Order: sequence, then C-alpha cells, then structure tokens
Amino acid sequence: REEGVCAMALRRRSGGGRLSTGSVGKGSEASATPERALGGSAKPPAKRRSVGSSGGSPAPAAAVVPREEALNKLEQTFHTLERTEQGQSANLQDCARAVAADQLMRHPARDVRLWSAKCMAEILRIFAPAGPPIESERIKLVLQNFLDQLALLSDPSGNGYKHAFGLLERLTEIRGFNLLWECSEPQEMIVAIVNTCLLAARSGSEAGTLSAEGQHAQSRLEGTLAQLLLGVLAEADEIPKQALSQLVDELMPRRRESAAVGLVRRLLGGLAQRSAALPINDYLNTCLFSEVDVESTREDHDGEPRQSGLSPERLEALLCAVYELYAIEPALVARVLPNLHNDLQSVNPNRRRAVTGLVSQMLAYCHQAGTAEPSSSSSHPLLAATHPLLVDRLKERLGDADDSVRNTALEGTAAILQAAAKLLDAEERPELSSSSALVTAAKTLRDKLSERCLDPNDAIRLRSVEVVAEVASSSVGGLELMLPVLPTMCKRVLDKKPRVREACAEAAAHLYAKHALRAWMDGQYQAAQTLSWIPQLLCEAYSVFSAGRLGHVSQLEEYIEQHVLGCGAVLKESKRALVLLGFYHSASQDKDAARGLALLLGRKRDANAALRQYLKLRMAKEAPLVDVSAAGAGALVPSQPAAPSEQAMGIEALEQFGRCSPTLEDKNARPETLMVHLRALDAVRDKALWKQLDRLTDPCITDATDDLVDLLKELDRLLRVHRLGELAPLIRRSLLSTWLLPDQVPALLNLWNGTWPSGMEDEGDEELLEAPVPELAAAARHMVADLPRYFPGAFLAHVQDVAKHLSDSPREDARAALRALAAIGKRAPALMEGSSLPATLDPAPLFDMLLSALGVACEDVASRGSACRKALKVVALLPSEEAQAAMAAKLLKWAEDNAGVDLATAKDPDAAQALDANAAALHLAAAVLEWQAMRQDSSRPLKREPWAQEARTVLEHGHNVEELQQIRCAAAELLAAAGSEDDIADVLLAPAPASDALPIAASPAVPEEEGAAELEKSAWQWFDPLPAHAAISAVRALRRGSVPLSTKLLARLADRLCASLAPNRPTYEAEQLLQ
Repeated sequence: REEGVCAMALRRRSGGGRLSTGSVGKGSEASATPERALGGSAKPPAKRRSVGSSGGSPAPAAAVVPREEALNKLEQTFHTLERTEQGQSANLQDCARAVAADQLMRHPARDVRLWSAKCMAEILRIFAPAGPPIESERIKLVLQNFLDQLALLSDPSGNGYKHAFGLLERLTEIRGFNLLWECSEPQEMIVAIVNTCLLAARSGSEAGTLSAEGQHAQSRLEGTLAQLLLGVLAEADEIPKQALSQLVDELMPRRRESAAVGLVRRLLGGLAQRSAALPINDYLNTCLFSEVDVESTREDHDGEPRQSGLSPERLEALLCAVYELYAIEPALVARVLPNLHNDLQSVNPNRRRAVTGLVSQMLAYCHQAGTAEPSSSSSHPLLAATHPLLVDRLKERLGDADDSVRNTALEGTAAILQAAAKLLDAEERPELSSSSALVTAAKTLRDKLSERCLDPNDAIRLRSVEVVAEVASSSVGGLELMLPVLPTMCKRVLDKKPRVREACAEAAAHLYAKHALRAWMDGQYQAAQTLSWIPQLLCEAYSVFSAGRLGHVSQLEEYIEQHVLGCGAVLKESKRALVLLGFYHSASQDKDAARGLALLLGRKRDANAALRQYLKLRMAKEAPLVDVSAAGAGALVPSQPAAPSEQAMGIEALEQFGRCSPTLEDKNARPETLMVHLRALDAVRDKALWKQLDRLTDPCITDATDDLVDLLKELDRLLRVHRLGELAPLIRRSLLSTWLLPDQVPALLNLWNGTWPSGMEDEGDEELLEAPVPELAAAARHMVADLPRYFPGAFLAHVQDVAKHLSDSPREDARAALRALAAIGKRAPALMEGSSLPATLDPAPLFDMLLSALGVACEDVASRGSACRKALKVVALLPSEEAQAAMAAKLLKWAEDNAGVDLATAKDPDAAQALDANAAALHLAAAVLEWQAMRQDSSRPLKREPWAQEARTVLEHGHNVEELQQIRCAAAELLAAAGSEDDIADVLLAPAPASDALPIAASPAVPEEEGAAELEKSAWQWFDPLPAHAAISAVRALRRGSVPLSTKLLARLADRLCASLAPNRPTYEAEQLLQ
C-alpha cells in the first residue's frame, strides 16, 4: 500500500482541465482517473509558463526530470497531501523522501522547485510533531529551497508571488523553519532567514504608492513575516550578530523609508522581553563606544579634542537606530542610556551635538501618546521620570559653548515642550504619573530657554523666539506652559537684528490671533487679559520703530490689522467692535503702548486726509494731475497740458500723500522710488479704481460690515491689475473703514450701557446671559470717548445716543460723552464739506445737558477751561447755524448771570462755592467768545468789552492770594479771548513782580519726632500758576488769529515762556506749554 501511494504521488497525471501556476488552493482539486494514473493515453499537456527564473542549484544533467512531467507529478502530489490530515503519515515515508530528492529540490526550473517546496511544507504538516523521514544532511537543502521560494515575495507582480505567499503562511503555521535546529550550522541559517524576510518586506516600498487593498496585503505580509521570524528567533539561545546588524540597519536613516521598518518594529517589539534586549544593548554599546579610540576622549596638547574612529555619518545612523529601538521598547536600549548620559559632556563637539539631539528626542517621546508599537506596553514610564539626570545634562547643553550644540539642544527642547503641551491638553491631566515628570522637565527647560533670547548668536535668538511661539500657538496647553516666558521672549521685538525684530512681531501677532482674538469676539474679558501684553508690545514697538526710522512699520500695521483686528476674517459687526475694543483697551493700559497707539491712529488719520485731498483733485479733473514726461509721439490719446498752478497743486497733493507712507519710516527708504509708483497711480484712467478708493476712504462711509470684505477684495484686485502692489502699505494706512464702521458703533454703546450687543444675545451663549463685566463697560466708555478724534465719521450718526450720557449720574460717563461729542463737533463740518449732517442733536434738552456735564467736568480745576471749550464744540452738532448761535447766546447768558463776585470775601470759607461758580462762568464766557471769533459771524456780534473789563478787574486783585488763583486763571483766558493786543501784551503778559513767581523752595528741616504730617504740611511753598497759564492763553489767542502778531507781543510772550520754563518752576507747567 505504501508503494502504491508513492507511485500515485509520483506518476499520477491530471485528467481534464489543468491548473495554472497562479491558482493554488484547497478548493482547486485536479480530477484524476485510475486509467490516466496508471499511464493510459492522454492528450499531450500544453506548454507551461515558467515561474520566476531558473536559479538555485540544479541537478546534474543526467538526472534531470522533464519539467512538464515533474510539474504534473508535483501538482498531483500537492493536492493529495493537502487533503491528508495531520498524523496520517503511515504510508508517506517514500513520498517524503522522493519530494526531498535532488532531482526536484535542485531542478533547473524555478516552478518545479516551488512546487516541491509546497509539497514539502505539506509533508512537514502531516508528519508533525515527529518530523519527516528525511536524512539530517538533507534538512539544510530543504530549508534552503524554502528560502529560495520565499524570495519570490520580493516581486509582488511576479507569477509566483501567490504561491510563495501561500508557502509562507503554511510554514508560519507549522513552524517549519524549526528544522534548522537539526542543522550543523543553525546560525548561518538564521541569518539567511532574516535576510530573506527583510527582502520580502522591502517589496512594499519598491512597489511605490499602494492602494488601500495593496496596503492591506502589505500589512498582512508584514505580520506573517514577523510571526515567522519571531517563532525562529525566540527559540534561539543567542541571536547572531549578523542578524542583529541587519535588523538594526533597517532602522537607520538610509533605510527609514523601507517597508521592512514595520517588520523590524514588530519583530523587536515581540522579542524585547525575551531574548533580544541583552544582545541588542551589547551590540549598540559595541558599535557606539568600542569603535571609539580611547584617546578620543582626551585632548591633544593644544587643547583640541582628537577625532573619533567612528565616522560622523555612522554615529548619526546608530543614534537614529537607538531612538527607533527606544520607541519600540525602552528595554532594548536600557544599557545604552548611562553611556549616552556621559556622552552629553563629551569633549568632542560633534559627538556632543549628536547625542544631545538623540537624548532630547527620547525625552520627548511618549509611549502613552499611541505611537508605540502594539507589542509595547502603554504603561512605560517616561524617560524624564526614570532618568531625571538626563534632563539636567540637556539643560546644560542649552548653554553650551558650541553654537551647533546649543542649536541642537534648542530643537530638542522644542520637541519636549510640544510633548508636554500635548499632555497638558489631555482631558485627564497627569499629576502623580510619570507624565508629570515630563511636564516638570519641560518647565525647567523652558526657564533655561528664556535665557537664549539674549544669546550672542542672532540665529539662536531667532530660533528660540520661534520655538516659544510655535509651542504657545499649538494649543491651549502650550500657551499655559509658555506663558511665564512669552513676554520676555517677545520683548526681543526691540532686538538690534532686523530679522529677530520681525520674527518677534509676527510671532506675537499670530499668538494673539490664535488665543486672544476668539476670547474678545465672545466677550470673555478675563480670558483675553492673559495676552493683553501683546497689543502693548506691538504698539510700543511701533512707536520705537517709527521714531527711530528702524523700518518694519508697514509690517507692524499689517500684523495689527490682519491678526490683532482680524480684518481678513468675515465677522459680524458686534464681533468686530469687540475685537477693536480689546486691542484699544489692552494698548491703553500701558503708557508707552498708549503713545504708540495714538501715533498709529494719528498716522492713519493723516494718511486718510491726504488721500482724500488728492482724490478730490484727481476725480474733479478726471485726468492725471501730473503730466507724463514720456507722453508725446507715443501717446495714444492726446491730452492738454495742465495749467502750472493746477499741476503744482496736484504734485503737492501727491507728495503730501506720499509722505504718509509707512515705507518711508526707514533709514534705507528711497522716496524717489515711491514717487515713481505714485505717478503710476496718478496715470491710471480706470474709473473703477478711483470710485473704489473714494468709497473706501470716505470717513462717513455707509457700507455695512458684511460688505467690507468684498470691497477690499475688489480693491486688491484693481491694484494687482494696475501693478500697484507696492502702494499697498500706504493705501492700507489710508483706510479708516478697516478699523471701524458706523454699524459697529452701536455695539460699543451697548457695552457702555452695560448690555451685550443685540447680535451676540441672539447666539444664546450661556456666558452672555449675564451682563458684561464692569471692566468691559469701562473700556467701551473710554474707547467711545477717545476714538472720535480719529474716526469722527463712524460716530457722526450716533451723536444723539452719545449725548444721553451728558446728564448721567456717573461722572465718568458725562466726561466721556462731552469729550466724544466735542471731538465729533470739531471735525464734522469739515467732513461733510457743506452738506447736511446725517444726525444732529436736539436743541431743546441740550442746554440743560451741557450744564449738567459742565458741572461734573468743572470739578477738576485744571480742566475747567478745556471742558468749556468742548461744550462749545458740541454746539456745532445742532441742525442749523441759527440754533448754534442761539445755544451760544444762552450759554453766555448763563455765564453773565453767574459771573461777578466780591473778591474781598475770597478767604471766607463760605465763599468757596461762589468762587468756583464764578471761575466756571468766566471759563465758559471765554469759550463762547473764542467760538464766535473762530466762526467770524458778524450777523450776531457779541459784546466783548464788558467781559474784557471784568477780566482786567479780576487780574488787578488777588496777588499772592491762593484762594483767588483759579478765578484769576479764568480771567486770563477771558482776557485772551475778549481783549485787544494791548490787553494781552500789557496786562496778560506784563512783566511779573517777584511775588508772582515765587520759586519752589524746600522748607527748613523738620525733626522726625514731629511726625510725618507736619513734614508733609511744610514740605513746599505755594507758587502762583498764573504766569504759565497766561502764556498758554496768549499762545491760544495767536493760534486762532484773534489778535495780530507784533514784535512787542512776541517779546513779552518769549519772556513769559522762559520764566515758566525756568529750573525753579514745576515740570508740569513745561508739559502744558509743550502740549
């Protein structure tokens, strides 16, 4: 029976259809009949296509079995063996020996050897676990044949790939390669198996980009190969060094893109807790440290470190492999870490740099983040927790003497900070776990990193700023982590190197846009305050750059508009108003920043006025204002030359507009280049461009916020069409509409009133159910009071709503409303250019409202005159000139009724209130007279002489009487408004007697035992403020042109100014004069 089975296996032929070499499976059975199996007649089989190339070790020529006959016999044998269950091997000994014969195992045809390998795999399954009846010296031949056929896996498009994959799965299932332990040299066979599996795994990368199905097949192949190798290497007492070298080489950078990397990670992850950890540690230590000369750690006589025997390329590759092994399983490099710790202080800077980069990457790696291999445990403690000394050594490298080492440590610190930020962003924040060690290490490195902003190398300063900004911008956790050092790092916006300044400004703006912009849009005042220093920093830098002509002014304006104000985003009017409120409020909290903000807004207002003046002339002429010098024979359209005066006005307007360009605020700026672009703008005859500019630069623009983005896009398109992109910074500065529009003002007024804007209430946010915080309302009040100086057109339509606060009980509201309305009234007539105002004040309640506001504002003695002048500017918002004149007359009548008081009773305590009322009346009368003089309205002349006589009477009395000095200052303003040239020169600016200009002198020393109160009481002597105030009033009279300029007046004024600026006078007098 045994001979019959063997003969059937070797001589049986296929009847009917023949299987192709590409389809092998248990469901594909060849139909065989007894007649054909016994050698009956049959149709000659068709010629087969060879599988692969004929390689290997072919048998001698005399013993070669014909290919077709061998394939038919092996196919029949394979299908018979495939149907045979394990353990039924009683009659298959001869079959096994026949399949293992040299005639088949070493056949010249590759497909014959493939089918013989498949048959042998089935024989191994059937004979398991006892093993096949094959001589021990032939086992190596069988295994070598297996490896030869598995090499077909390296060609996924080959004919034998499916057969080889089936063979691989069968050998993995039955652990067929465990036969190698019967060989005399199993180590060589292990190396061959590892090499073959790596070649097969690399086929995925060589095939290029795979489809989803191809990726699944590659993953299946990788898993099967890993299972096969794991079964072999786990049984080995010692993994051959050559095999370890092959596996580690796959993790190096030159093989990093290979598909075999995944196989190696799977394999080493499975072997880490078995037999691979110790040999891999020894192998790495040998490669990294035994290849280094002992002398490389010493120094030559000249102090320079000797070169290592390990090349830099080899060192970098090995360290990359160490990192990959640590990511797979920390135990694989546990014995390498102490040596790396020592190498962080190596005298060789190249080695120190390379090890610094490796250690920082290992410290940043988090197995909990889901990047570890499936075989590795998710509970691995982080390296910062197990080796805290590495953190200290890395911290030292941030201050290394070598620039390359510091830069590498900087990059590594960036990775650690990013990893710590991700941990802080996790829902379950680490407290007692090993993750807290990484956060602590990140904070330690963060504090050391802040010192690098003062590094002597500007490249490292630049990179340190970029690192801090990148981490802070990445997430909320990153911002929380970096917030303690962010202000210090971004202060390098004032660095001496231009690229560091620009990087700091850009980083701060992007950081604000990432975190604070959304908070302001949602009205979250407290959350937005964490980054309130960014607008302050940008405005302070703006002031410094502009005053010092350091450049970057146009970039700062762009950053502020795009990232701080969100001008490029599509926002509702209420959110735009909140964003502007956040920027203004933040910048106003710092003195230097407030100066820069005022400078920025003033430059924007002046540029808008200059462009409006130029547009007025250009659109009126409908032709270029400046003649093109090249026009002539080549001109397509003849044009009449402009009149000399008209062209001079055009050139002056164009140059005035050009002087407002932010690009000129640079020491290296070339004005002639800017004028070339301005002449190109003037030569444009596209009416669409001029209409678009006129529409967007109109201070009283009526377009809504929703339309602004489309209007700006169209303007940008027109500028690009006409190649005027170089003028973008100048035109950006000239646009007031990008900052504030009329439909955004109601949102600010609502916040001032303590309610949310209507658009935000509709969103249904729970946080908006409560009223805005008082700080937000106060910020809105301050902003509404100040911004009409720069955006009067936006507030012009809302004057009635602002005027409601004139009679409010809160004193700050009344002062803010008076200030805002005065700014609007001062600029509204010029904005409207003779046309009617879009909104006016109601004359009926205005008189009482102004008196109420003046009663509050005049409580501040120093600002009484200014408050009265503001009240007269509000009068300009009445609907007609008659109503304005009538209101001025009523105010003057009130001043007349309250003026006049007995100066002899000045020192009476009960007369203090009457003196204050009299002083306020004189200030108000002076303001009305100044207002009438500026209007030059002769139809309603006001009587000036009685007021001038009243002023002279007050000034003649009360010398050196402290209680009368405020009313005397009011009389000085009144005399400057109502008096003549002689009054100002002989009375107001008369040479002051010595008693009028008492110096400020320290009083005699007071003993300490008399107490601090007595010391404070007698600290300084009183001085007369009238001389300085009189000089200011005279200057104001000259400025408005109410008195003619004369030599006598100038001489008297110069003497008074010099006396007021003397060293023994208080400094605030000089500040008032300069203002």
